Amino acid sequence: MRRGRWLISFRSASLVYRQALTPAVDNVTLTIPDGQMLSVVGANGSGKSTLGRLMNGLLLPTSGVVEVDGVSTAQPDGVRLSRSRVGMVFQNPDSGIVSASVEEDVAFVLENRAMPQPRMRRRVDEVLELVGLSTRKRTHPLDLTTSERALLGLAAAVAGEPRYLILDEATAYLDAADRRSLLSAVDRIHCATGMAVILITHLMEEALTTGRVLVMQDGRIVFDGTPRDLFADAVRARSWRLELPFALQVAQELRDRGLDLGPEATEPGALADVLCRL
Repeated sequence: MRRGRWLISFRSASLVYRQALTPAVDNVTLTIPDGQMLSVVGANGSGKSTLGRLMNGLLLPTSGVVEVDGVSTAQPDGVRLSRSRVGMVFQNPDSGIVSASVEEDVAFVLENRAMPQPRMRRRVDEVLELVGLSTRKRTHPLDLTTSERALLGLAAAVAGEPRYLILDEATAYLDAADRRSLLSAVDRIHCATGMAVILITHLMEEALTTGRVLVMQDGRIVFDGTPRDLFADAVRARSWRLELPFALQVAQELRDRGLDLGPEATEPGALADVLCRL
């Protein structure tokens, strides 16, 4: 497992879309070290998806610097390097389907890198086992369930062994059970490889699963800290148009009625445990 050798960094980075009156990302300075798991949250239009696309070279800053492992994305080989080291999983899993079988779809990324066939087959099998699709490798991707197609998108993103993985609203089309399945696979990958994971999400329950949370508003990072610190001030969180996680909503209502459940009631399972002990 890699530890602390690499990072993504922003130095006063901004991006202004053509004909836009204000920046989508505005003067952001940020570092994301290798191996970290963090979430990026904010209201629609806050700039969180643009931030993710700057990380892997899909977009280039109009001012300032974005670097991946010490190389600016604006350098001649910067885009190639950033896209090879920063994998992305997008909202619509069908948008990345390019082949007639699951294994061919995962292999497509590796073929573009001219990986030798024996090594490619081993890598495809490893990744499909990791995400739980090893029994479906000869299935046409469009015959998969929505949940399985999301896992296929994840497998394709990590096949090339990136150092960083961005999930840009990747659970948006999934129900609660399928979200848990995808995030469990992400957790397995994180534990097995040590790659950094950046979870861009509008679901605050997902933000609770990471050790670090960034809140974006009007293109700027207005909070950088732990989920507990973020949700300790419910008024501030709501001012950023963030909904409290369900468990915290219940805990807040009980606290307003004179029953303080303490800081451990931050997610449904913990909340249920606390209530059962009363």
